[in-house]
Amino acid sequence: MSRSPIDALAEQYAARLAEFHPVTASEIGLGEYADKMPDYSQEAADDLDTVNAGVLARLDDLEIESADDQITKDALAERLVVERQLHATGVVDLNNIASPVQDIRSTFDLMPTATAEDWNNIAARLALVGTALSSYQQRLASAT
Repeated sequence: MSRSPIDALAEQYAARLAEFHPVTASEIGLGEYADKMPDYSQEAADDLDTVNAGVLARLDDLEIESADDQITKDALAERLVVERQLHATGVVDLNNIASPVQDIRSTFDLMPTATAEDWNNIAARLALVGTALSSYQQRLASAT
């Protein structure tokens, strides 16, 4: 069974999200992001909002071919609209239980350690912690 255009768009969007959120990508098993850290800056948030707007516009243009398409389209549209609304508020995620700081810290607990490549990924990601925290600090400082 071939993928519908809506499925293809959803998969393309998931791949883009993995680029913006490599820690989450690693958590769901996408190993190619294991040596990366997210950019939490306002610029990165704006870039993601632009991607979200583009996907939402493309989604509106696609025809529903099946019941699965309807579910995918509705779910993706709902998430994109909510994410865009949240972005528009200018509010930055600041939470003592689930925020970028906790994501950065907890990612190391979830990373595999069985091979030399695993340890190289850990080292590469550790080297990026300062940059990730700085981008988050910058975003907090510029928040409304």
